[in-house]
Amino acid sequence: MAVDYNMRELQRRIFSIFEKVDEVCAIHNITYYIIDGTLLGAVRHGSFIPWDDDLDICMPRPDYEIFMKNANEWLPEYLEAIYWKNDDAYPFTFGKIQDARTSLIERKHINYKGGIYIDIFPLDGVPTNKCKQRLHFLKFGIYNKMLYFLFRDPYKNGKRNFSTFISLLCRKIFTPKDLFRKLEGIMCKYSYDESEFVCTYDDSLKGIMPKNVYGEPKIIFFAGKFFYGVAEPEEFLSRLYGKNYMQIPPAGKQRQHGFHYLNMDIAYKDDPTVPNDIINNKTINNYFMNFTENANSIFNRAILEYHIRDYVNAPITNPYPLKSIEYYLYLKNWIDTVQWHLEDIIRDPNIEPAEALVLKRRIDKSNQERTDLVELIDSYFLDKYKGVTPATNAEINTESPAWAIDRLSILALKIYHMQKEVDRTDTTPEHHAQCDNKLSILLEQQKDLSTAIEQLLNDIANGKKYMKVYKQMKMYNDPDLNPVLYGKK
Repeated sequence: MAVDYNMRELQRRIFSIFEKVDEVCAIHNITYYIIDGTLLGAVRHGSFIPWDDDLDICMPRPDYEIFMKNANEWLPEYLEAIYWKNDDAYPFTFGKIQDARTSLIERKHINYKGGIYIDIFPLDGVPTNKCKQRLHFLKFGIYNKMLYFLFRDPYKNGKRNFSTFISLLCRKIFTPKDLFRKLEGIMCKYSYDESEFVCTYDDSLKGIMPKNVYGEPKIIFFAGKFFYGVAEPEEFLSRLYGKNYMQIPPAGKQRQHGFHYLNMDIAYKDDPTVPNDIINNKTINNYFMNFTENANSIFNRAILEYHIRDYVNAPITNPYPLKSIEYYLYLKNWIDTVQWHLEDIIRDPNIEPAEALVLKRRIDKSNQERTDLVELIDSYFLDKYKGVTPATNAEINTESPAWAIDRLSILALKIYHMQKEVDRTDTTPEHHAQCDNKLSILLEQQKDLSTAIEQLLNDIANGKKYMKVYKQMKMYNDPDLNPVLYGKK
């Protein structure tokens, strides 16, 4: 059930986000267009449609990629640019700019909590041939529906049904990254610059427009200020809403989001008031998320949150309950991420020897902390399966679960940084191709390693294998075991 909220205040907050986006686009020469219901509001009302609770703009794909990649640096700190490439929990193919000082949950059955926002759609090319357009959108629609089922609460209606089965099946077959990559490949198949027709993929086939309808952005009045709309707003609105778009619909057809939860007075990261059904949905989703899916999600979150400041001395803010397995996984990856960058710094050919020595000792200390955490994670599994009686023919693995998880954490880092190389625009085509190939291999390794870990945990749970916690006993860090150290006593 949707919550009640002050529509005028919500629109005022949304408009303030848009003003900042407009300013940034002007400074950095980013092309955008007001579209859809926002454009209709500008033409018909000179402002928001009175019952409209969002704001839509789009950008040609090249501008979209530049904007989304840099927006968190360009915009004020309280505004966050979010899309699937920087937020593993984000469930849409387009981006948003959200106000982190507020708290919002759009849908009861999709457990994503953020702030009030404006939508930013990439504008992509589509084929000219009508038949090819239909086939193209059919393929996009299938994968987009799978994405919906992947993020949706399997028990949306409070009981098991066929859609529950589909939702759980999608989670077994795909990861969110798998589907987002497939969808982006479809959306980007036809170059925006070379295409005669374009669309945002938000309005199905009727959203396909000749590119000249967008054309050179046209100044348009909206809510007391001037912004940019499409070159031919009448043609755009007629295609999307019909010839009678200026006619105000009856009350029963005045559509709005009807947000499930909204609080404009508290930051979503600090908001303790999460409705019980959202908590329950999160519990359900986590129950059906296997261990490695959860671990990879936590690793990706730690990596992204480290790179907000990208500073090896930045303090860690662990978001998980103390001493929970999630807490230790986040901590483990944070240490790995810091050490990754320490290893980069120490390889600077111009580094001062004294500074390098300090870094070397810090890396040694970090290695010991990583080892201690791995042993702690293994202890968690040992306690978890302590009630399992191994079969008489049970075998011990050459690698314990936590040491395999250690490799999974490092893989997440490799994938993150290889993706950065793929996204670079200042390299040769050969470099891009090599990195793209390496990224595919890393993603395959991640999938295979995750599967192997799940198989190992399942075998331990069923008594087919057993495990022990072995101490690494790193002698170089021990003053009683390193002869260079104890020889100086």
